[in-house]
Amino acid sequence: MSSAPVNIKTANAINASALSGNGNGGEIVMYSYLQSFDPAATITAIGKGTGKGGRFSAFHSIMDIDILKFVKVDGGATVPTTELNGSIRLNDVWCRQWRLTGTQVWPKTHWVCTDQSDNPSVPVAATVNTAAADVAKSAAFNNLRTRLGNAANKATIFVFSGSANFNSFWAEILPAKAGGLTFKSALNSPFIYVNPWLSGSVGNPNNVVTYTYNSAREVAAHELGHAVDRSFAGIGTLPSRDALYNTYVQRDVSRLDYADPAANTNKRLPCDLTPNPAGGFFPGNIPFAGAIDVPTGLPVCSGGQLNNNIASWPVGVFNSQVVTTLDGALWVPTLSSPQWVEPHAQVFSHGAVGSQGARGFFDKVLDNGYFLCLKSWATSERANALPVAACAL
Repeated sequence: MSSAPVNIKTANAINASALSGNGNGGEIVMYSYLQSFDPAATITAIGKGTGKGGRFSAFHSIMDIDILKFVKVDGGATVPTTELNGSIRLNDVWCRQWRLTGTQVWPKTHWVCTDQSDNPSVPVAATVNTAAADVAKSAAFNNLRTRLGNAANKATIFVFSGSANFNSFWAEILPAKAGGLTFKSALNSPFIYVNPWLSGSVGNPNNVVTYTYNSAREVAAHELGHAVDRSFAGIGTLPSRDALYNTYVQRDVSRLDYADPAANTNKRLPCDLTPNPAGGFFPGNIPFAGAIDVPTGLPVCSGGQLNNNIASWPVGVFNSQVVTTLDGALWVPTLSSPQWVEPHAQVFSHGAVGSQGARGFFDKVLDNGYFLCLKSWATSERANALPVAACAL
């Protein structure tokens, strides 16, 4: 084994592709440490016809390496769904690509990285491993297929069991409690890497759990929401960080905190209907009715008041402060900050798959009829457009 690091500098630097017929892609193993790729560099091990994709293996320390830009291991154009469509092994973690059934423009494939089997005889059945692909194939993405399958801005799904194999493959450092990560290696990269995990502490900062199929679907929809956000950004700022999105958030916060949000008056009760001085009650559901604090398993409301067994709630606490207290990992750092990438992704997820148990507290607030402006934004995104004006609520 050579001790010298490898720098890949040219297009087609290594080629183990099939040349004709129904040939399989070859296998490329880098015995030296992979240090860098020049922008035009490529390594190929592509199959032909019904031939399987090739295999590439290396060790590296390039955080969030733009691996699909540089390494091509796809199978032939007609490789069956039961045959390997290419595999990449980085830092001893195998990711295996499988073609998906259906005629959709996107997604055509997904990468399964949840075990170390390099070439099983059949792809993983409809389990948590396919949850992300199943969501991406659903009707919620029908208007986004061209956008997310664009060759210059392509969302690619890599499914990991959790932080250990994710961190190894991508040379990352995320904690076990994280639920996944969606990123572009560079702003001009042709790939958006969508990495949902099958375990984490989404919705519960105190406990890392293995997700069910349904909760894995919600986590995947959340990561796909990040991909949609990034697809609209191009090489600019994420729309969820822009001033217009901030106005949508603030409008929703006002409605959550006040029964008369236009004037920011008549503070909305958290656990009961809000009386109207003119008689009766203001419209709007009880914000936290039926909501459960995930870490403790206790109902947020008790006897028409906030449950003091969850926290020592100060007198006059606003509903928005309850949200940041009980789901602070989502609302980073606070509701007054313009950093809305996580709430954006979760509201997108809720609109795409509904509440599936991954983030029960905030999903219940959404089910109770709040954050309508953010919901309307996500609806526009699913229609392949972004709002251009303030929320009309």
